[in-house]
Amino acid sequence: VEYEAMRNRRCAKARDSGVRAAALYGKLNNREGYESAARIAADMVEKLPKGSFADEVAWQGFHHFRRYNDWAGANRLGLRMIAKGLPLAKERQALLHSYMSENYWRQGQRANAVTAIARSRSIEDNRSRHKEHLDYLSGSQAKPGEMKPVVDDWAKKYPESAGYATILLAYAHHNAEQNDRAVDLLAQALVPDADSHDAARRVVDWLPNEPDANAKAERILLDALQKNPEPIHKNRLRYALALPLYRDRMKQENKARNMCRELVTKSPDND
Repeated sequence: VEYEAMRNRRCAKARDSGVRAAALYGKLNNREGYESAARIAADMVEKLPKGSFADEVAWQGFHHFRRYNDWAGANRLGLRMIAKGLPLAKERQALLHSYMSENYWRQGQRANAVTAIARSRSIEDNRSRHKEHLDYLSGSQAKPGEMKPVVDDWAKKYPESAGYATILLAYAHHNAEQNDRAVDLLAQALVPDADSHDAARRVVDWLPNEPDANAKAERILLDALQKNPEPIHKNRLRYALALPLYRDRMKQENKARNMCRELVTKSPDND
């Protein structure tokens, strides 16, 4: 009440009343409290000069919006913060753009989410943000040309997980109706990663059901089965061989039966 009575005054007492009011509302730990705390913080940010005090008020307000899932409200405040030159610290600037990308994604604004996470990475990059960038690009069905630089950068920085990014690039080529290229990328990715995004099964699905194509799928999957050292990954490959390929497409019941037996006897859960 004290803050509401003084909200249009630009003085220290109004400022302090606003901070107390927002803190009290926030402690209610319910939607109504978070909403009131966020509204007060957003109102104060408009009036406060740029500085550490405005920085902290804005940061708390932004998170109050997020606490009651007002993604649009949080991003409206985020845009005001950016226009005001906030946050002051580089780390928080990167975090703000990262949170805003998540908020955009939750609202179905795929392109804005990709732009925001790219901006976050340009300020301060890390593995988590890079993965979000990949996932948002893939989830928005970005074109292969858009994905490739981000995939290549991932493979360079995190070579132990290059297969994951390559699989996402394969999906981009599939979405662009470039299945030959998509399958070639899967063939590369399956050796280190046959577990992500049902990649082993996609080798079969994305090739036509023709003798030469089925033979190609068999070669790719058997090669990966020989080279991939992970038991769980091996079973993804065995499953793709046994049922989608041998049983359903090639109609080779003996091969399907033998691969199913191998799938069971060599399962990592089998004691």
